Amino acid sequence: MPLELDQVETVHRRTVGQPPTSLVPPRHGLPAYDLLADYGIEVVRPAMEARSSTRWERFTELFAGPLPQSELRRHDGLVETTCTTYPSLTAPALPSGQGISHPAFRYIPRSIRKRTHLRKLKRATQAVAADGGHLHLWCHLFDLCNPHQSTVVEDYLDWLAAFRDETDLTVAPMEELPSYV
Repeated sequence: MPLELDQVETVHRRTVGQPPTSLVPPRHGLPAYDLLADYGIEVVRPAMEARSSTRWERFTELFAGPLPQSELRRHDGLVETTCTTYPSLTAPALPSGQGISHPAFRYIPRSIRKRTHLRKLKRATQAVAADGGHLHLWCHLFDLCNPHQSTVVEDYLDWLAAFRDETDLTVAPMEELPSYV
């Protein structure tokens, strides 16, 4: 793991001009926190425990939600922002990248899948705004490489900007999270 962290630090310095302060580990696997702290990492994103135990529960969770609130906390000297094990900004029920939808969702009209995901994002955002909670949304860039995902995300971001302006909701990238804990 130190070799990978050395490489990450080198690439980040070359690209951004400074060392990284946040880390999203591959496949949600976290190395020892003391090792991360040695590399100047302040924020990590571990995955939440799976909530669904059956296929039907998993289908319902992925399709209609609700999105779980995340935790924002200090743990062993680092700030943790928990996330779902699946991309939450994009819709698991829609095609990802250039692929096709999972067979479990293909028989639901795409327009319904898109509206359902947008409603799920809005409800999760409204819930954290109402109770002062924390929501960590994420996706891979390739998830957005089709018009079905990108239009939903664009609609959500437009709505989010207006909602943020009307409320005291804070929208922040991971690197800013230590100031909120």
